[in-house]
Amino acid sequence: MKAMIFAAGKGIRLKPVTNQTPKALVKIGGQPMLWYVLKQMERANVKEVVVNVHHLGHKIEEFLSGLDTEIKCIVSREYDELLETGGGLKKAGPLLKTSEPFFIANSDILSDLDFVTFKSVHSKLRPLVTLVVNERESTRKLLFNREGILCGWANKLTGEKIISRNSDELVEKSFCGIHIAEPELLDMITESGKFSILKTYLRLAENHEIRYYEQPQLKWIDIGTPEKLAEAEAIFG
Repeated sequence: MKAMIFAAGKGIRLKPVTNQTPKALVKIGGQPMLWYVLKQMERANVKEVVVNVHHLGHKIEEFLSGLDTEIKCIVSREYDELLETGGGLKKAGPLLKTSEPFFIANSDILSDLDFVTFKSVHSKLRPLVTLVVNERESTRKLLFNREGILCGWANKLTGEKIISRNSDELVEKSFCGIHIAEPELLDMITESGKFSILKTYLRLAENHEIRYYEQPQLKWIDIGTPEKLAEAEAIFG
């Protein structure tokens, strides 16, 4: 099985820590964030991981080359331009070619997600994509119907809304930045340049099944600020 890990972020909100250290290599409990995600992939029997890099990417490349792991780590370089999640996945597409579902995760998101169970649930229904969600407070929400199929997106702050498919009743969920996708997704990404993968998902949701997965009592944290870094240290350190 393969996986894509996004590690190209600049970590602007974590400055000055990220002035000399790429965000993915900021340590928690003595280990870089990226190390924790790779260990989860290893436990889920992932054999090959593509990691995209941009800010101080050479340090991530050095880290990966010296890593003691059975996972084959391949680097997708975005040194010319940071492409965000959608553009990054599209650029890495040729490296991710596979005949089975593949994981997608952010290096700055730590959780206790059971990736094996997550894959098993996805494999039973085989939607195009399954997204990990939770019930946390968030200004941006994904909208699903009662069957758990993606129907749209809403910005609670601005009132902006995108509806991909009609439904009488919509359920709001917060996306956790972890997904599993069928291999044909890679050929369906027609957007270009720098863009969020959610833009692609909302377009595809009109005619394709994209579902959510929710692990009960999931421990999850997005490490984007010094406060969140300290919180992650307390939870995962």
